[in-house]
Order: sequence, then structure tokens, then C-alpha cells
Amino acid sequence: IKTLRTAFDDEKASAVILYIDSPGGSPAEAERINNFIQHKKAETKKPLYAVCANMCASAGYMIAMQGDQVYASKYSLIGSIGAVLSSWNFSEAINKFGVQHNAYASGKLKAMLNPYSPVKAEDEEKAQILVEGMGKIFAQEVAERRKDKLTTKVDLFTGEVWDGSHAQTLGLVDKIGTLDDVVRENFPVGVAVKELSRPGRGRMLFTRGLLVFSAISDGTKS
Repeated sequence: IKTLRTAFDDEKASAVILYIDSPGGSPAEAERINNFIQHKKAETKKPLYAVCANMCASAGYMIAMQGDQVYASKYSLIGSIGAVLSSWNFSEAINKFGVQHNAYASGKLKAMLNPYSPVKAEDEEKAQILVEGMGKIFAQEVAERRKDKLTTKVDLFTGEVWDGSHAQTLGLVDKIGTLDDVVRENFPVGVAVKELSRPGRGRMLFTRGLLVFSAISDGTKS
């Protein structure tokens, strides 16, 4: 968000390019990024171009949808629209060693999916309700953002991914192209592209992350 603010607030920047290479991440963090993008687009009136690299899936695609134009490479992997909740369970393993784990909870689902206790039917039922609810919200956001661009012939909400070309035919992306194609197609000669961030590793929202660029005028062309 700090880098996006820098890009949008730069008076010399006519647009913002968001380069995304991510298999997904936290939907809550993606929602925060999305809300900020929507606010800055409305405030600055600057267009946002989303460019999908190797992978733009799940929460990565959730952010890409904020682009006024969404580009993808022919080899990009796009989609994974849905939600997943996973957990480990070590109860059988610790029983073999004679280890006992006790959890005291105030409600029957307070300790749901406890990895040290056998999985209960009500835990599984609640977990499925949660992911189906979040997946439905995600699907509604896709339908709202992409509107008439989406195909009605294919179920887009199975959680699968598609290559860039297929994703274009389904309406998930607008054009096939790389970051260089975006610059060449949308900005006049003389406009420079300024890189504002390079995603690192470690405590990142996404495995690879987001790379923010801004299109800067040369002073003679807007």
C-alpha cells in the first residue's frame, strides 16, 4: 500500500502498472489492497493496468481484477477462484507415543480443527461452510468486476486455473501481452516507466508478490 500510494500520488505519473506474480495469499490482505486501489483510482482518476506474470491465482487474481485493463502472458496461469482451509492432524501419531492432549473450550466449535485431537464431523461441516461462503463472495466479486466479459458456458468457480490465452476467451483477462506490450500499446513515445518496488522474500503477502510501476511523462507529452 505504501508503494501504491507513492505511485498514485506522483504528479508526474499518468498511470499505474501493477505487475503480479503470485499463487495467492490472504484474502483479508488482498481486500485491504483492493480497497486502497479503489480509493486512489477514484481520488486521482489515474488508470491502473494489471499485468499477470507466471501466475496470477486466487488472491493474486483478486487484486488483478482491480485493473482497468488486465493483461496476461500466453503462459500465465490465471484463476483459482475460490477459497481453501486446510489443517494438519497429528492425533494418530501422538497416540502411538502415548501422548495425551487436552483442550478445554467454551463452545463445541471453539477448538475446531485442533491438530492434536481427532477431527469431528461438526468441525468438518463448519469448515466446509466457511470455505463455501468465502468462495461465494469471491465469485460474486469476479462477476461484478468482470460483468459481461465473462463467459456463461464454463463454470469459472471450480478453483481451477487456465493459461493466459484460455483465460482471455473466458473473460478473466482482457488482452494477451507482457509488461512491455502494455507500455507500447497505452503510452506515447517518450513516456518512461519507473519501477517503484521489487518484491522480496520472507514476510511477504504473496510468494512472489507485486511490482508497482508508474508511467512518467517526459515533460512534453501527457
